[in-house]
Amino acid sequence: MTAPTEPTGTPPSERRSLTEIAVDVLVAVGRWRRRRTHHQSVKFANAGPPSVLRPSDISECVPAKSPPRATKLADIAAFHDANPNISAELESAWLWTLALDAVVESEVRPQIKGIKAITYGFVQSGSTVRLAVIFYVRVRALVQAAPLFIAIGENKFPIVIRPPFVDLSAHADVKFRFGEITCDARIGNDYGILTAAHVVAKENKNLNPSIRAQDMVTCSRAGTSSACEHRVLATDTVMDATLVNAEVARENPKIIQAMKYVGHFPITIETPKGPIDSIICEVGGVPQGIIPGTRGKIPAAPALLFSVTAGKHGWSGAMVTENITGKPYCMFQGSREVYKGKLGRLQMLRQLEVVWGMEILERHVT
Repeated sequence: MTAPTEPTGTPPSERRSLTEIAVDVLVAVGRWRRRRTHHQSVKFANAGPPSVLRPSDISECVPAKSPPRATKLADIAAFHDANPNISAELESAWLWTLALDAVVESEVRPQIKGIKAITYGFVQSGSTVRLAVIFYVRVRALVQAAPLFIAIGENKFPIVIRPPFVDLSAHADVKFRFGEITCDARIGNDYGILTAAHVVAKENKNLNPSIRAQDMVTCSRAGTSSACEHRVLATDTVMDATLVNAEVARENPKIIQAMKYVGHFPITIETPKGPIDSIICEVGGVPQGIIPGTRGKIPAAPALLFSVTAGKHGWSGAMVTENITGKPYCMFQGSREVYKGKLGRLQMLRQLEVVWGMEILERHVT
């Protein structure tokens, strides 16, 4: 058997690599093995993210009834501490996500080989969107006959197997005091501006492989070709965040706490072209909604959420707010390429508050 080839007239930008062709072959083998072993539909076996997802769509993607142990799960979610007016659809979606996580860890995870990451979120096949558990596995593990569904009571949720993802940054130059600066913030009595670490690293390649606290870094000035130097107050490659010293101190600044709850919330991304509404469609790195991290220690993993909006070049560092409370929620960091789609990659600001003791300052309008 010979490997399939692309037509010679196909433009280079449209030709598929041998790796992509190989992945598709392995995915097809895995689908065949899963159908033959479990005698169930493979419609969602390797489903990608939804092309569009609105808060109003969520009620059609999750069971109408609450999951088992709903009261205990509601205590974990603690949504009503954040906003007593949260919609029943959003609360139900997150309660079912928590229920899925509990069962997956005890029953499904031991059956899946080559796991690189596990996330929970909405997937699409054809015109149908479902809440699912998503396993990102090593390429060779794509051929495994993994279970197709997970049952919780009378409800079944797809078990999606995807090849490894690829994270891409969406950086552009940081221009003081414009551009993709997430927010003003302080650590103790040190005031500065927050942005993605890879944005600062882009302009300071001489400091790679890592920028450290107390380093002096060069940043662009808005509207000019000149540059200015600033001291790094805090930086972390796991969270991909850097707080750079800047003249933002003012008398009695108002402190705003970041949204600390995880969920499939509607959000607004403050892009260079203006605000864009989106929604959290996939979550990872926050098991049971608990944000990892301890004060003063490098976290084992970032607290990442993923939006249905993949973003564009220049969005890195953009502020993401949660629309129900209007609170700061995440820092936009780039896109995540997944099988059959792309997602926006968002770092929860609450993790920076926990790890650095950082305080977000109300935006100052001059």
